[in-house]
Amino acid sequence: MSRGADLSGDGNGTFGIGINNRGVIVGYYVDATPAQIHHGFIWFQGTFTVVDVPLTTFPGVTGTELYDINDHGDVVGAYIANGHHYDFIGQRQGGGNAPDAAN
Repeated sequence: MSRGADLSGDGNGTFGIGINNRGVIVGYYVDATPAQIHHGFIWFQGTFTVVDVPLTTFPGVTGTELYDINDHGDVVGAYIANGHHYDFIGQRQGGGNAPDAAN
């Protein structure tokens, strides 16, 4: 998980999909690589946080998408592996305004 990612430059779209009552937005963006990798993100008060399921966690992972966030900071999303979407719930573990990496 990296914080404050710079999305300037070419890309293939950014999609804000879910928002909670605190104004935290989740979604995904498609990068400009030939593989068009999907990267989940959390945006809150001007800070853009990339949330990607680590490629080493599950074989064949090629992307992450976030779909919704509740007021506790828990997210639902999916990682993409071998052409299929696999749902997950990421629960907030620590302090701060954004959830921790999906677990």
